[in-house]
Amino acid sequence: MANSLRLFFEEPKLFLTVYAKSQQLMKQLILCLLALVLLQGPIWGQTKAIAYKSFAGELPFFNPEDLPEDDFGLPPPMMIRLEKLNDSMVVETIRDWDQSLEIDTVKNHLYIHQQKLSMEELRKRYPRNIEFIGFEEDSLPRVSDTLADPQQPALEEIQKPMDRCPAPKKKTDSPKAEPQPRAEQGAIEQAEPQKAISCKLPEEEPIHLAYIGWGGFFLLFVLGLWYRIA
Repeated sequence: MANSLRLFFEEPKLFLTVYAKSQQLMKQLILCLLALVLLQGPIWGQTKAIAYKSFAGELPFFNPEDLPEDDFGLPPPMMIRLEKLNDSMVVETIRDWDQSLEIDTVKNHLYIHQQKLSMEELRKRYPRNIEFIGFEEDSLPRVSDTLADPQQPALEEIQKPMDRCPAPKKKTDSPKAEPQPRAEQGAIEQAEPQKAISCKLPEEEPIHLAYIGWGGFFLLFVLGLWYRIA
C-alpha cells in the first residue's frame, strides 16, 4: 500500500521533469536553426548588384542581367584599357580579381560602332581610371551644341507690333431673338416636364465578422504556442 502511494505521487514528478527537458531541448534546437539561418544569410544574399556596389563601385551602366549565371555573388571583372584598332574593332583588356589579365577583341562594338557616341559620352560609360588608346578627341562624332540645345528666339522677337493689339470685335448681323408670349412659354413648359434624377449615396460595406474571428483565433494560437515554448 505504501509503495503504491509512493509511486502514485512520484510519477507526475518524473513526467514533469521529462517534459521540461524536452522543452529545453526544443529551445536549443530552435536557437541553433535561427543562428544557422542568420549566418548563411550574408553568404546567399550576396547578389550581383550587392557585390558590384561593394567591390567595383564606379561603373554607371552596370546591369546584373548581362553577367553570366555562374558568377553569382562575385563582382564583375575590372576594365583596364580600351585600344581602338579601326572603326569596327576594339581590344578590351580586362583584369579579374585574381590579378590575371585577359584580352578580348570586340568587333562592331556597341557604344563605338553602333551607337557612335562622342568621346565625352564614351568616358561616362566606363570607370574613371580606364585608359583609352587610339581614341583622339576628334576621332568620334560629336554632337554639335546647336543641335543638342537649339536656342529658341524670345517671345518679343516672334511677335509683331500688330500681334500685340487686341482683336477687333466681330459684328453679328443675325436678328435678335424676339421674346415669346407667356402663353406659348407655358405651353412649352407643360409639353416638356422636367425629369427628376435620383442620386444614391454609396453604401458602406459591412465589416465581416468572420475575418475578425479568424484573426483573433490566429492571435490566440500564436500566444498559446509562445507560452508553451517559454
